[in-house]
Amino acid sequence: MARFSIVIPTTDRHELLAHTLRSWLSIKREDLEVIVSDNFSTPETRAVVDAHLHDGRLRYYRTDRRMPMPDHWDFAWQKATGRYVLVNCDDDGLSASGLDRIDRAIQLLDPQLLSWPIALYYHPDYDDEGGANSLIFPAGHSNLDLLLDATRIIERYSSFEYAFFPEGTHFCIAKELGDRIIRDTGRLFWPPAPDFTAPLLALAAGERYCYIDSILGFGGRSKNSNAASFSGRGSGRIQQFFFEFGDQDLYPHHPCKAKLYCNYHFAAHSLLRRFYPAFAQARPEFFKFVCLAQEELLGLRPNPTINDETRRLFSDYIAGLDSQQKEIAEEARQSVRRRGKQSRTPAEIVRSFTPGAVKVVMERLLTAMGLYKRTASVVRIEGRQDGFSDAFELFVNWDRIVAKNDIVSLVNLSAAFEASVMLSAHKQDGDNAGS
Repeated sequence: MARFSIVIPTTDRHELLAHTLRSWLSIKREDLEVIVSDNFSTPETRAVVDAHLHDGRLRYYRTDRRMPMPDHWDFAWQKATGRYVLVNCDDDGLSASGLDRIDRAIQLLDPQLLSWPIALYYHPDYDDEGGANSLIFPAGHSNLDLLLDATRIIERYSSFEYAFFPEGTHFCIAKELGDRIIRDTGRLFWPPAPDFTAPLLALAAGERYCYIDSILGFGGRSKNSNAASFSGRGSGRIQQFFFEFGDQDLYPHHPCKAKLYCNYHFAAHSLLRRFYPAFAQARPEFFKFVCLAQEELLGLRPNPTINDETRRLFSDYIAGLDSQQKEIAEEARQSVRRRGKQSRTPAEIVRSFTPGAVKVVMERLLTAMGLYKRTASVVRIEGRQDGFSDAFELFVNWDRIVAKNDIVSLVNLSAAFEASVMLSAHKQDGDNAGS
């Protein structure tokens, strides 16, 4: 039985898959299985896989039809046999030493769920948002393994705050936990956004959650990424994403049916309340939800799916609320309209994510102890200057590139403290940040 199953769901992106597959198979571990799940792609995808079938750790499966993303991820999950599973999309990547780091955290803390911060990598085919073949990440990580209170992370999620949340494109989940969620709810990767629904349910169903405070990998942005569509760039892949659902309900167990990005998160919360009684009384921050929705509807936040149908569905949802909620919704709508298209100040952005007071106290305490070192908030690395031209070369050189730019500090420790009661913290001896 494999210790780790690396599940790579892919749909007609064989160029990206080639780099991702090559990266994982270069890891010298025999307790690893790499599963490529092909969502009824063109023959080029199979050709990429065939070139590596000499490696006995590689397994290939193909669906018999094009599936919606959540259904495809559930299909791929069933093929995994390892004790721990990572879903690695074909445009994302982990560092060369990242899996060893995850394994050490498992041996030390025995968590059922793990996550870590990631960088953003613009693939060579994507030259918007700052340039192709470049890497961006926030600097200043503590290099600690933090055992966090999952309930507090869920509380922050209810306020649409995602710091330390184990998003599905950079998390590792025990197979036993995932299978238990399937028994509890009927499936693991619920629509419409499986990378948020599965981790949220895992936080509720699991017992121990470890956050590794080191940049261990990257989320990819290419011209065919869904995220690129939402940023107002890319190929419009998001339209195909919705088309693949056909007549399937995008939002089962959720009253608002509008195709809004913020509604993805709201819908995940409805699943949490339905299937896990301990969270039945939990309520998302409704005022903030309506503000986010109005920003999308007014074009203040990019959303290529906004049309008359989306507006009608959201209006229908508001019309069905009780009088008190309608008042809150109207107050939120007026607040967004008054703000118009004016950009928020840095202070407003900070206040929207953290209360701030605890962080200030922690920073002062750590400074007095000589442990706090403020670093540049964002690091940008150009591939042509640092010697990588694609995702595989970035994988090979990851530790060198990230370690020299992410100065080890305890900047994130105070944030972790205020985000979620930190149950314990462990330093990995001899490691550099990002390794």
